[in-house]
Amino acid sequence: MQSLCMKRASLVQDQGLFKAAKAWQVLSTLAWPRSFDLEVYSTLPTVGMVDIFISHSWSCPSWMKFLAMCQYLNLDFAIKASGLTCSLAITLLVFRAGGLSAVSQASQGWLYGSVVCGPIAVFLGTYFLGHTWRHESFWFDRVCVNQAELGEKV
Repeated sequence: MQSLCMKRASLVQDQGLFKAAKAWQVLSTLAWPRSFDLEVYSTLPTVGMVDIFISHSWSCPSWMKFLAMCQYLNLDFAIKASGLTCSLAITLLVFRAGGLSAVSQASQGWLYGSVVCGPIAVFLGTYFLGHTWRHESFWFDRVCVNQAELGEKV
């Protein structure tokens, strides 16, 4: 059994069928299903290995897969970025007001915008777009296998 798997893996690699995608390509395909799967596939490089291998259920809605990928790839970064944004906003408010006690005199709109809305916006931005800075290679069957060729899908 092991040798059969190794032969198939070698055949796939020799024929240039083992491709790798970037996180943004995988998530773009999930966000806009069926819009450009073949366009993305044609731009993928042939590789010998990938950093992350993803297999999925075809019956699960694309939006759920998209959110799961954002959760896996971006949650830690989003939490850190929003925490840093909140810390910076508080520091700037204290310096701008001239002291911690003087912050209470600042307008509520300014406080709300800088300490609540700013960090939330940064969290959402990094949660949904943080993967664009990632450099790992992914194998995701919907993107890395030519869906128009039945022979390649088998």
